[in-house]
Amino acid sequence: MIWCGTNDRGYKWDYLKTIVKRIPNKKYVILGLTKYGTDTTVASEAIGMNTFGSHFFNTRLQVINNAFKVLGIEPTAEDVEKINGGLMPPSLLSDETHFNANGYKAIGILLAKHIKSLNYFNYLNRALFNPPNLINR
Repeated sequence: MIWCGTNDRGYKWDYLKTIVKRIPNKKYVILGLTKYGTDTTVASEAIGMNTFGSHFFNTRLQVINNAFKVLGIEPTAEDVEKINGGLMPPSLLSDETHFNANGYKAIGILLAKHIKSLNYFNYLNRALFNPPNLINR
């Protein structure tokens, strides 16, 4: 999983492409930015989808569209206002940028569903429970 963005001052597409080229099994997920809901963010998310396809996890849209459903809680009026503007709901944040426990829990659940849809769990099970014999190489 590769999650860079807000603290890195936005997407670094060439940097991400370089990282991905070095992943031998091509099993990766790139998590999108969450702080901004501007036209620039939407355009960057489109670049992420076009460049990485199903490997791109649109964190912002996943959170604003699905977090409260997977957590089983109701958004506040302020949350709804922010969500309608394409922004992160404040009740899932610890500050303007970072998530709180519920925010990270929602991302974990949503990301696990995404990873499952990519069929990575079977690969992870084989890698973790049947590791290659590297000692006798």
